[in-house]
Amino acid sequence: MLDRIKINITNHETIASITSIVLNSPKTSNVKHTPTGFTANYANLRVIARAKSLTIAGSITKFGLEYNSLNADKVTNIQNIQAIAGELNLPLSTPISELEFGFNIPVRHNPSTYLEAMEMAKGYAKYFGHTNKQRVFMKDTIYLRFYNKTEHFRGSLTVNTGIPFDLKVLRYEVRLLNLNVSPQRPDFTLASLQSCKVQNHLVALWAREFSKIIFESLKLPAIPLQSPKDVYAHLILKGIEAYGGLKNVFAIINAQMPKNYVYASRTKSKLTELYSDVNLSEECEFATELAQKVAFTACYYIAQQINASQAI
Repeated sequence: MLDRIKINITNHETIASITSIVLNSPKTSNVKHTPTGFTANYANLRVIARAKSLTIAGSITKFGLEYNSLNADKVTNIQNIQAIAGELNLPLSTPISELEFGFNIPVRHNPSTYLEAMEMAKGYAKYFGHTNKQRVFMKDTIYLRFYNKTEHFRGSLTVNTGIPFDLKVLRYEVRLLNLNVSPQRPDFTLASLQSCKVQNHLVALWAREFSKIIFESLKLPAIPLQSPKDVYAHLILKGIEAYGGLKNVFAIINAQMPKNYVYASRTKSKLTELYSDVNLSEECEFATELAQKVAFTACYYIAQQINASQAI
């Protein structure tokens, strides 16, 4: 879903109009005048006015729904964009200089455990994090950010559903920085963000970049080992993963046992059976679980349709 956006405005008439709206609205708080302009909060949006420019930044989802713990669909994204544009009298041709696209993902374990397992991202700078609450991967003009959304989720639901739950929620978002919008490249404007094509492009990017995350192997199995047989099987499993998976192990077996086909075949069959054991291998990596949920979320979002009358 579309979330945080940043808009830089240089048109003098538009700046004057927004300034008048913001400074005279009951939604405005924390106004501070500066030598060249002012800063203020308009609802959840941060407004910074300078001598020749004005910047608006904040979550369009929070602007429309007052929270972003539930995933917004395409229609809701459109409604939120139109609400901001309507209230602040923003032209729909207004370019977006930064935007954030992300989803909240329910997970089986404590989100911090998934964060700890994220080792690196291909092509991205080494992550940094604050304790175990988030992981951020950076390159050029793209940030990938993962963090624990569980407490935000529990605290932001204002409706009593009557459904007992103990959800664990991981947030994954992609932030695009320094977007250069021009008549020759009008990719990201308030108007284009309302189109299926652009929103589908963003969710595809979101899913595609996740595949670059590399997870380290867990030090211990998710399910406690109950017997010497389980310990033996777990050690074999870790050995297979250390060699890069069954394909590489089979290549070693074929190279080391070229004349003993029967024994090699039995060994490979036994390893295949062991590696597919749900109790031992299913949760040795969190990558599989998250990859499936990211793919499902992206496919579900892309499948959503927008009527022509819903977008301006």
